[in-house]
Amino acid sequence: MSLMTSILSPHRMLGSATPAKLRSGEDWTAIVEDEWLTLEARSSATAGEIGSPGLWRGAEPGDAGVRFEIPRQLLAAGRDVDDQHLDALAAVLDWANRSLAGLAAENWQPPDSTEVQAWLRPGALTARCEGLARQGRLVFADRRLGLRFDVARVRPDLSNARRALLQELVGDARRQLRMVRIGFVTDAGNWVQTRESEASALVMELDFSGAPLALLEPLVRFGAEATCLAVQWILAPAALLCDGSPCRLVDGFGVAAKCRGKEFI
Repeated sequence: MSLMTSILSPHRMLGSATPAKLRSGEDWTAIVEDEWLTLEARSSATAGEIGSPGLWRGAEPGDAGVRFEIPRQLLAAGRDVDDQHLDALAAVLDWANRSLAGLAAENWQPPDSTEVQAWLRPGALTARCEGLARQGRLVFADRRLGLRFDVARVRPDLSNARRALLQELVGDARRQLRMVRIGFVTDAGNWVQTRESEASALVMELDFSGAPLALLEPLVRFGAEATCLAVQWILAPAALLCDGSPCRLVDGFGVAAKCRGKEFI
């Protein structure tokens, strides 16, 4: 199964498989599927927001819950590292618990930036679609490691019709894409999450802060590819909506049109 297929929503891609409830924590429920481990929780104060630690992200539009999604193949990758038998599942659940509370492990620090960058193939952080390109970047700070893309600038004079379609596009992305966080920020440099009506940029990110170090290299590699594919999925319609150039389909009667991936129908 391709990576793009893998990061699509379980509602579209489960096939004959039936998710199994694994266990419940104090604040979350875990569900095991063929390719993914998913934790679901009611939203905390900051979990799932742009810039918050860990893999929690907003769920369905209008749903106050958050999800933490990680490929099961990465849990297998961390079972035996440097002769240290890691209980990968327990480590991931501990990471999820801490990040749900907005915390990273007390003594956690990312590896040196040169080491992390060496994990990625050349061009791994470049997303291209229909003549458009976006360059992602790794973000290093004290106890923090993230991966971020600026998808599109939101013009302050963007019409209500385009804003409505942009919100629908983002909702569609949250429904269909796994793992990757998408949202609006007031400034692409500061990455402060805000409402679409006040936004200056549409962004995508993954945050690895606090991740078990034995899983970090395969997680960063998978996350870079997954985020690039997610950016490619949304880039063309997002750029069209945010560009402001006249488009009969989008403006005027185009308010009734619906964004679906790279197409307007």
